[in-house]
Amino acid sequence: MNDDNICIEVDPARVVQRIVDPVNNSRHATTLGGKMVVRCERDELESNHVTKHGDELLH
Repeated sequence: MNDDNICIEVDPARVVQRIVDPVNNSRHATTLGGKMVVRCERDELESNHVTKHGDELLH
């Protein structure tokens, strides 16, 4: 696969929510402050991954 041509379809609101929820939870869980790192990386999935785990990917 050419790294320059990676294309996925996502619901932008769900992606933002997946990032914002843990950040807010962390902020409320600590009074001492700290640092949270959000990292994205490329991953290779088996061709049947969505068939096996599709329901998990939607939540």
